[in-house]
Amino acid sequence: MQVTIIVPIHNSERYLRECLESVSAQKFQKMEILCIDGGSTDHSHEIVEEMQRKDARITYIQDVNTSYGHKINVGIAKALGRYIAILESDDKMVPDMIEKLYSIAEKYDADVVD
Repeated sequence: MQVTIIVPIHNSERYLRECLESVSAQKFQKMEILCIDGGSTDHSHEIVEEMQRKDARITYIQDVNTSYGHKINVGIAKALGRYIAILESDDKMVPDMIEKLYSIAEKYDADVVD
């Protein structure tokens, strides 16, 4: 596993499907997608389950703590990737984003690429 993408979720149903579709569409394939849900009361869980059926790289992690930082820390603790990316649940990625960032990180042996 080369890259872990952490998607913190809290009542994100409005944008979540589009967000996860953009991650699934990445040209770079050696990655996992960790969806960390901190107690959503909307249909976020159902959307993640739907997306999991389409993309086995997606993992849903339910947590009771709604803090943003806590969700990120849970994702980091579970991450298997050499590199970690964080994608807000109301954002999208262009299809070659991870591929480009990974290439730069490898070329320059970088700890951080933005």
